[in-house]
Amino acid sequence: MSQCSSALGIEVDQWKFTDQIYANNAALFTSDATNWPSLLKMFHSAAATMGLHTSWTITRVQKLGSGPSASPVDVGNKQVESVNCFTYLGSDLDSSGYCSPEILRRIGIA
Repeated sequence: MSQCSSALGIEVDQWKFTDQIYANNAALFTSDATNWPSLLKMFHSAAATMGLHTSWTITRVQKLGSGPSASPVDVGNKQVESVNCFTYLGSDLDSSGYCSPEILRRIGIA
């Protein structure tokens, strides 16, 4: 490991956290599904300027609310899967836009 890369991160007590140890999540929104390819490319480029990398294997698109489901999106040579239910920061987001599925899930857990 180079001297420069070993200096990156933050120390909390005896633990050192770097961008290789923790995961980040992001939610992107658009009112027009045809924007997904360019929006995802811009996000990927912006993240790269900070040394972050998009994990295409876990990236998903989802339509929230009424209307047809989202279609899979091609971003360069990567295909981003379309889903109807997605867990984001511990909460299930359903394409219907209603919170009933999440409430029922949490009652079931309790």
